[in-house]
Amino acid sequence: MRIRHYWDLLKDMFRYLKALGKKYKEAKFHPVFLGNCNYALEELINPYNVKIHQFGDLNYGKTVAVIQFPALWIKTAGFFALFNRTLCALSFCDRLGLIPTIENWNACAYEEKGRVNGSENVFEYYFQPLSAISIDEAYKSFSVIIPSNPNMDLVLNQYNVEKWYAPSEEYVLHMGNVWRKYIHLKENLKTQVFNEMREILLSKKTLGVHFRGTDFKLNVNNHPKSISEDDYFFYIDEALASNKYEQIYLATDDLEAIECFSKRYKNIVYYKDVFRAKGNVSVAYSNDERENHHYRLGYEVIRDVYTLGNCQGLIVGASQVNIAARIYKSSIGETYEYFKLIDKGINENNIEWIDYYKKNIDKGE
Repeated sequence: MRIRHYWDLLKDMFRYLKALGKKYKEAKFHPVFLGNCNYALEELINPYNVKIHQFGDLNYGKTVAVIQFPALWIKTAGFFALFNRTLCALSFCDRLGLIPTIENWNACAYEEKGRVNGSENVFEYYFQPLSAISIDEAYKSFSVIIPSNPNMDLVLNQYNVEKWYAPSEEYVLHMGNVWRKYIHLKENLKTQVFNEMREILLSKKTLGVHFRGTDFKLNVNNHPKSISEDDYFFYIDEALASNKYEQIYLATDDLEAIECFSKRYKNIVYYKDVFRAKGNVSVAYSNDERENHHYRLGYEVIRDVYTLGNCQGLIVGASQVNIAARIYKSSIGETYEYFKLIDKGINENNIEWIDYYKKNIDKGE
């Protein structure tokens, strides 16, 4: 068994090194790899490399993991970009038997002032803690690992994810197991999400459609090319004709998409309390007078993912939301009877997301 274990590790390392040249070339700009061009040399050579920290004397005999991300990326990332990267970290923790804790997603678009649902940790606004060890306790523990970006990338390489927005079925299945083990909505949110979901799905056979609008229309470099509502019509018509769906559930951040789809299809349902926008500015960076607006933005996209995951069919463009919906679907032991990812490829231009964010959203404040 030990020989087979080491052989598996060697095969994984070989696959990683084979893909490394391509990934390193993309890393400087690629939204998923989070600046991997800054890897330490030993991390590039060996993605299994870890550094063990001793912050105190707590939890002797255990190894705790602190999941954290670069501060600038957190500020610019959407909810399920943060979440899906967290799943990558959790996969690494699970592989090595580490006890996971999560650093607060400080200054992300969903952070409120003060406590929400009993927590100041944005992840824990919505989800139960990853383990019984708090982040404060983790930083007083005897043996602590902070997973690096190459550590988190191992799962992408292991399951042959060449396009971050189009994961392999094996990856989705694996991450479904990770979700099932570690991701649990807070009980009050679980009740709220599932009650609202039942009201909109009504036990009807439903085709889920996710349309990513607003800032996706910017077509920034190394992000998927935006798609229009017209790109969906053929596949929606095909699904409706072949699978006898009773209704279409539309998840979108875009007010214009609601208008467009509703004109063509009369059996459209969608949540009426969602904050949506027109134009090309993401709703994630919006402000509104409603109570806990930023928290609500996170809640609404979480509810979208759970609702899409409970549909029988799914038609999507490239986005982190569709990836999360597919993983959640896998976590409950189900698959879609009809699935279509509409893919027009990746933008190659001089419009950089970080530059756009600094100029038009953050503005140096």
